[in-house]
Amino acid sequence: MVRQCVRDIAQTLEEAGKEGSDNVVRRVFVKGKTGVGKTAALAAIVASARKSGQIVLYLPDGDRFRKLGKYIRPNNHREGDLYDLPVLAMEVCDHFL
Repeated sequence: MVRQCVRDIAQTLEEAGKEGSDNVVRRVFVKGKTGVGKTAALAAIVASARKSGQIVLYLPDGDRFRKLGKYIRPNNHREGDLYDLPVLAMEVCDHFL
């Protein structure tokens, strides 16, 4: 049984991904009170998309960028004030693969 909120979010994403769609969605904000199932809904959609062959980058804890973003090193490949976040980059790659 799939919850209605999962269906609603999935339908929004599916329609936005259709070729020639006028309804271009670059961001979908999921909001609600604590404990209503936002995280569970997104995890279910991510699992379904991956199972169907979609490439999905899912970062379930975006606050880690704020917490762990303090370890940086200068980027040696580009000029300017650019920095790498090697610890977080490894974590992102783990979620991507």
